[in-house]
Amino acid sequence: SLAARLKEALAEEKPGAAPTKLITMEDHVAATLHQEHQNLRLLGSLGMGSLMLACFGLWAALNLQVALKGRELAIRMALGATARQLATRILGLGARLLTLGLAAGAFVIWLLIRLAASRWAGLPALSGIDLLAASGALIAAGLLACLIPALRAARTQPADTLRSE
Repeated sequence: SLAARLKEALAEEKPGAAPTKLITMEDHVAATLHQEHQNLRLLGSLGMGSLMLACFGLWAALNLQVALKGRELAIRMALGATARQLATRILGLGARLLTLGLAAGAFVIWLLIRLAASRWAGLPALSGIDLLAASGALIAAGLLACLIPALRAARTQPADTLRSE
């Protein structure tokens, strides 16, 4: 009904002129922002893929350490170490790797921001809250990836491990 009234008002104002296309403001905004939404979906997908690869790499590195140090972990367990102590040891190693990766990543981000700011004036400043949120998400995902090898180390059976060696 609104489209009909708009056509009548246009016909009264300018006889012979007909609107070529009538769309709502919501449709216009959605069409205008469609490309930006697609870009954000792509960036989000790439970010999630990168996060999964980083977690897989951290898991693989710690899993290899648990496999290589199986004998040492079994001896520690036989000498009285608790499962919690072994898990804490592996989580500590993972936390050190995670800290090193975050420090290296923060340095690279700082360099890239300086490079971009020198090439393109007027770029918005990086928000500290965004950096903290991203770091928090990386830490949470990284510690979750470290948890699997730590639990594997905690389940070490000294007799079985030493017997298999």
